[in-house]
Amino acid sequence: MRRERRLAVLSLCAVGTSGWVMGCGGGPSPEQVRERTSMVVGRLLGSAGDALENARGMDALKQLFQGTAVVESHWSGGAPVTTPPGMPPSDPMPVPVDTMGRSKDLRKGSLELAAQIDQTLSQTIFHPGNVESSGGGSTTFLLRGSVVCVNGGGFGSGSVGRAPTPVPLPPMPNGDSSSGSGGNGGGDDMPADSFGGSDDVPMGNGSGSGSSKQSSCVQSVDQLQLRIVATLVEPDGVDLALRVGAGSDPIVVLELRPGSVTVRGDLAAAKAAVQQILAITGAKAPQLPTVMEGVIEASLTFATGSLSAKVSVLEEVRIEGTTPDGAYRFKVAQGTPVASASLEAGKVTAASTFGRLEGSWPARWFWSRARGQVALVVPAARATATATAQKLAITGVSLGEATSTFTLDGKPLVKVDVNPQAGRKLDVTVTPWQKAPRCEASPELDLQVRLNWALLNPYLVSPVKVWAADEQYRLRLQDPGKHPAVVPVMGSTSSDGGLRVAKGTLSLETFVQPGKVTVPEGSCVTFSRTTAPEAHAILGPLTVGACPN
Repeated sequence: MRRERRLAVLSLCAVGTSGWVMGCGGGPSPEQVRERTSMVVGRLLGSAGDALENARGMDALKQLFQGTAVVESHWSGGAPVTTPPGMPPSDPMPVPVDTMGRSKDLRKGSLELAAQIDQTLSQTIFHPGNVESSGGGSTTFLLRGSVVCVNGGGFGSGSVGRAPTPVPLPPMPNGDSSSGSGGNGGGDDMPADSFGGSDDVPMGNGSGSGSSKQSSCVQSVDQLQLRIVATLVEPDGVDLALRVGAGSDPIVVLELRPGSVTVRGDLAAAKAAVQQILAITGAKAPQLPTVMEGVIEASLTFATGSLSAKVSVLEEVRIEGTTPDGAYRFKVAQGTPVASASLEAGKVTAASTFGRLEGSWPARWFWSRARGQVALVVPAARATATATAQKLAITGVSLGEATSTFTLDGKPLVKVDVNPQAGRKLDVTVTPWQKAPRCEASPELDLQVRLNWALLNPYLVSPVKVWAADEQYRLRLQDPGKHPAVVPVMGSTSSDGGLRVAKGTLSLETFVQPGKVTVPEGSCVTFSRTTAPEAHAILGPLTVGACPN
């Protein structure tokens, strides 16, 4: 009896594509991979539809967009922001409705899309004919032309090219299911030829242009050696790794979970894959970078009433190469994450947490007559913005611990410093104040910019303007209490608007062509449209005085 049981287990384990037998060391079957992938994709699409539907009426978004319009109105002298006709100020943003008077059912569309994806997966990817190996909890699918080109391309004959049994659409929340052209419920409305064949239209018989196209398709797909390694992650996830060629590193890894999706890409593997594809197809090769390294990851997470996204640089990104114009080089430091955003009821948050950013490229990419190399170095780019119905808070604004530079052959065209004497960072808070946005900085705003665009004069038809040729600027908003604030003022027929200093002192100073404009607390600075010819291009149009009523 014991020997018979052992033989039975061995028999089951030997059937690599019929099922996934726990304890055998095998991998999941094509059907199990397809079902798990389709289930997760369906849930993700449904969650995405719900999140987008909910976002339409979020007060935080409404307030943010209205606040942006208010700022634009104040600076341009335009008309005050008004509520759209027929919509009371307290109403949420309008939502498109269908003929039944309901919000458009994004969830239903998501489920229909999920059903179409399920069909593609079953016919062309997670098909038993594509199974190459199975073991260690994973199954490798080698996309074969005999499967992809017949089931996915509409070529073939006999039962091979016929439509497989459609996969039922997951039930809708109200218990209904969809069928017909929008889904795959298996009803009579679904055209059979959408699967590559039809009982009324004869399939290719191995001769003629159809056979030639199929043969070419099969050969091309087989040469590419596209592999997808599928691993089921309990309780209800799946990881899919894309490879090109035998033994290659994964180009992209897709981690699917019911509440999140993560995509991870390897730049070095991507370059190797492109080179292999070009070698196989004989296509004209683009000038690929000589160095292409780094690992980047992006994820999207859904929760009840909210969604969030983030991008991470898991391994430093480095891209280098040459062109007929010269060499180029880009580097992005490792960071987890380097950018993120979230959306939930009453709050929108976005953050940049980039570390050191470096790049250099031929100056001709910017100015066709120029020669030499330009280079950009930003020690960091950090800030977190949070918008609610009450305020917009931007915290931790920083360009890092050193000066940011943009150079031409090592000589600075632009140098930028933010709060060099106050920790090189600041916070900004925008709140409503007498129907206008009040902008407060903490501990101060000290922006120092050095321009030396005269270096480009040999390559330009007209020389650079004096204000940019060689000048240093310092914009400073300060207050002893470390909370200076300004408020935009409306424009008029003779002025483009300006700023009212609500707290502290605002100043703008130049050093090469010495000059300074100082605006004390309670006063306004406006930008005049008419100035004397000899006036400084930046300081000249600024007028300080009493604020308009």
